[in-house]
Amino acid sequence: MSNVLRSANHRFRTSYDRDAVDETAKNIDQAFLDRPKVRSAVLSTLASTYSDLGEFIPAEQYAREALEIYRQHCGATHEATLSATDNLTRILYHQNKFAECETMMRQLVTDTETAFGPDSKEALIAVNNLATQLFQRNQLDESGQLLERVLASKRRTLGDADESTLATWGNYASLLLQQGQKDEALTSLQTIADLWMQHYGERNPGSLMALEHLAFAQSYVDVADAIPIYVRLVELRSDVLSNEHPHTMRTILNLGTAYLGTNQPNDAIPLFRQLKNWNESNASQAGVRYDADPLLAIALASAGQATEAEELMRHRVSRLAESVPGTDSRLQVARVYWAYCLVQAEMVSAANTELESLTVGEDAAQLPPDVSGLRSVLIGRAELENGAFEQAEPKLLNGYATLKDAKGRKFVLTQFAQNSIRLLYQNWERPERWKQWESEQ
Repeated sequence: MSNVLRSANHRFRTSYDRDAVDETAKNIDQAFLDRPKVRSAVLSTLASTYSDLGEFIPAEQYAREALEIYRQHCGATHEATLSATDNLTRILYHQNKFAECETMMRQLVTDTETAFGPDSKEALIAVNNLATQLFQRNQLDESGQLLERVLASKRRTLGDADESTLATWGNYASLLLQQGQKDEALTSLQTIADLWMQHYGERNPGSLMALEHLAFAQSYVDVADAIPIYVRLVELRSDVLSNEHPHTMRTILNLGTAYLGTNQPNDAIPLFRQLKNWNESNASQAGVRYDADPLLAIALASAGQATEAEELMRHRVSRLAESVPGTDSRLQVARVYWAYCLVQAEMVSAANTELESLTVGEDAAQLPPDVSGLRSVLIGRAELENGAFEQAEPKLLNGYATLKDAKGRKFVLTQFAQNSIRLLYQNWERPERWKQWESEQ
């Protein structure tokens, strides 16, 4: 067990003696039963190790048992207990178990401030982590207040280049991005990424996260500029973590989405296929999955492979229809995408039938903006096919505007909407309207 009994620092490891790790896990049930503190240390290391490997389900199991032992034998405010609590909250966070994670983090802040003082580095880190969790749950006001306080304190006491300061600064800049302050956020995130690279190297976990934040922010300004950052990040995470690590998969998802945002579906398809295969083979241990099927279907349909796309979405709609109410947003979104695939597969009659069912008892405002925009375009496209040009025009124009605002002009579905408008004016024999509309874009 000494092979894996190492200090857990919550950084990703680049290599392990995997046989030694699994052997320790296999034997832990009966190990050190008479030495609880040693047992809890081994459990904590196993939890950190499996978490670093992206296997969050076994990591959670070991982290929970370690925390319970520390609480019993050391007390709630002991440093080892606080570290074990932090370890578990990180694992829960990676599995999107946000409600339980938030509850534990709030208590961790209280216990850490009791143990070390409210202005201690340990307490500031705990507050930062809570603020990040609140940010993920869209509680932006409280998150912003906490991050501002922590960032000011860290910059004053630790300096801008400290790892802890950079982490908080990155979280705060990401929050500014969500609040619409794109220019300020992008400038800060570029500075933060440069500092990480300069002081800690590009393989550092903090550097990898800084690159991810920068790419995400860049996609809000010009998604084409985000692509080379995501490409490099996939390379780094594949090397530092592994090709199969959940964080690598998340970056692949973001890269594929960026390709869709620049109307490059052929580049997106192999990435979404990789994600689909990973979901089917590895997510059982990861405790998280990235649902790429709808994106894969959009990419396939947009790249001329509409038959496969239609089949993929038809099966998805069928599965959802058996398990959720007809008004469930997941089912409604799937049906909109299915209709898109049907149109691309020139199965217009079937698409019309699906679209008619979408208009019954549904409030389209509950759909995400891009899906709502696509729905409007598809309905307009159906009316176009039926020769109802006047009825089709406002739906196509409004759908295009919604898609452009939500995803950008080069997004594959925005391009589909634009092509539908061109087809409308061509069939309607209104070339002057097309020229006027095109000149206004």
